[in-house]
Amino acid sequence: MAAAVPPVTQFFKYLAPGCTKRLRLPPAFCRSLSGKKPKTALIKSCLGYWGVKVGRSGDGNLAFEEGWEEFAKCNGLKEADNVVFEHKGDMVFNVVAYDSGGCEKEYPPDSGVAANRMATSSKARSKKHHRGSKGKGLLKTTKWLTSRKQFKIKMAKSHGCVSKGYVTTPARFARENGLDSILKLILNDPCGRLWPVSLGHWGSRVKAADHRLAIKARGWCKFYASNGLKEGDVCLFKLRRMSRSISTAFMDVEITRRRS
Repeated sequence: MAAAVPPVTQFFKYLAPGCTKRLRLPPAFCRSLSGKKPKTALIKSCLGYWGVKVGRSGDGNLAFEEGWEEFAKCNGLKEADNVVFEHKGDMVFNVVAYDSGGCEKEYPPDSGVAANRMATSSKARSKKHHRGSKGKGLLKTTKWLTSRKQFKIKMAKSHGCVSKGYVTTPARFARENGLDSILKLILNDPCGRLWPVSLGHWGSRVKAADHRLAIKARGWCKFYASNGLKEGDVCLFKLRRMSRSISTAFMDVEITRRRS
């Protein structure tokens, strides 16, 4: 019986001619996926998130295709640059780019790309309407504050239950953002770490007013533990960008600790 191939969690790519349009991934990384055939990848740089289609090269290895050229352009990648990839699992990557001289690329703090992908304008924020609502069943101890693109949850004991903890989005939030059709959700914690989480559906798919998205134990429990969450802490979930072509949503999570 062949030994399992250990996972490759980090690699770098030198951008040879043509690599800003299509990028072949290292054979060792492809082998470490244990025969999986992913069709999409999610890439995060300091400027935001991108969804990229994954294809195969003639030798059977994987390559970033549709969406990679846009990522390269928006992040100012050029031939002879080096790009370091950190694989977070489920084809989700953190990326840091270095120029041909070996220095990390720098971007203006008011970059248009960053503003469009990572921030909500003050004008938009001023229009947000917040209201409180109470959940049902297990959610009776949870306080909600929802708006068009964000919701807030006070951590209850059930949220931190090892291997069984989960979080559900308010029905209104799921409905207004079309979350009933998403297949992937990525949480971005206050430290900038990405957390792919598994999903389920809470309530009725037929009656839209009752539909909620459930962030299930697989992924959520790791997020909860790694961020040191406790009962009484408050998490603010902000929907930042949806890649509708690959049914993916991203949420930034801000944490306010309970006062002792």
